[in-house]
Amino acid sequence: MQDPASISLLQVVASCGASQEATTMSPAANRSEKDVAGQSRAVEESGEEAAARKRASEEEEAARWRAAREVARNRAAEEAAQAAQHPREEAAAAAADSKRPQAAQAVARAAAASPASEAPATAASQASPLRAGPARAASEASSAPRGEPPAGPPLAAELAARLKPDLPDQSAGDGPIWIVVGGRGKGGIMVRKGESLTSKPLPVRLAPGTRVEELEVSGDRLHYKRIRGNGPDFGWVSVEADGRALLEREV
Repeated sequence: MQDPASISLLQVVASCGASQEATTMSPAANRSEKDVAGQSRAVEESGEEAAARKRASEEEEAARWRAAREVARNRAAEEAAQAAQHPREEAAAAAADSKRPQAAQAVARAAAASPASEAPATAASQASPLRAGPARAASEASSAPRGEPPAGPPLAAELAARLKPDLPDQSAGDGPIWIVVGGRGKGGIMVRKGESLTSKPLPVRLAPGTRVEELEVSGDRLHYKRIRGNGPDFGWVSVEADGRALLEREV
């Protein structure tokens, strides 16, 4: 049987050993907790950086889309303004197209009623407005609005002489030469990409006084090549509109 004093001494020694062991383990536990906390903060910071990069990427993409939509809206507005700028000229050209069958019937009746020797000349002068001579020029000059010089060879030569081209001249081929006399006060006459009046209009007009070479003729529509003057190098224009000449053959 142990002495009570010995038992008490053993308990004191065991208590001191447990306290020392707890003290020895405490720094390791503290370091482990700090490591876990540091890793948690690193994970949180990494997640925040990733979220920030994602937000920046989304904002950049949204800005690109907004810029693209703005460019598309501006382009649509410009095309609409160009299409509505001079509707009267297009409507007059369309009306002239619709009257061609009637003109052909009138030519046929005139040819049947005229002597055989005069029929070819009459048919050529009425059915081919692009090949009309001085009489046609005089008729169109009389229909020009007041306050505006009548179109015709003298005016065409004057406009061509006064024009100061901003573009370099181009060499002419074997086709007839025409001079723009219409569009005065409007910056020139409208040019379209194709023969049809519904084809896309070009953004630049053909300036009065510009000399062009005839490449192809379809009714009142002229496919041209610019020789000297200002405007698109190639395109389709109407030779006349609303009873007024827009181009005249060079004499």
